[in-house]
Amino acid sequence: MKKIAFLLILISTAYSVTAQNISGVINDYAQVTGINLNVITLNNAANFNIGDRILIVKMKGATIDQTNTNTYGDTLSMNDAGRYLFSNIIAKTANDVTLDTFCNIFDTIQHIQMVRVPIYSNPTVTATLTCTPWNGT
Repeated sequence: MKKIAFLLILISTAYSVTAQNISGVINDYAQVTGINLNVITLNNAANFNIGDRILIVKMKGATIDQTNTNTYGDTLSMNDAGRYLFSNIIAKTANDVTLDTFCNIFDTIQHIQMVRVPIYSNPTVTATLTCTPWNGT
């Protein structure tokens, strides 16, 4: 009986140690201003740290039909818009972050952003979760 009680206490303690309370803004993002192999330069890397899981995504750039016809708005070319990939930060120096795996799949660096993607092992939502809205850069 003592062994079972001890085991239950041990499991309960392990569970509470790994629990994470989350609330408020849970993401951060920054504009990508340069790509050199697996080193990404950001306009501001202050909210990114070694070990962070990140998403790199091209936010816009598609070409649409702008003629005054019934095809107005049809997509003519995606131009990488919506293209994305996930990676992890393994090093950081000023506004340069080094990724563990990265294959540059983008034609240009215009409208690309890096987003910190939090990973929680056992979260408890304690208040409304929000995301920082994209500011268009």
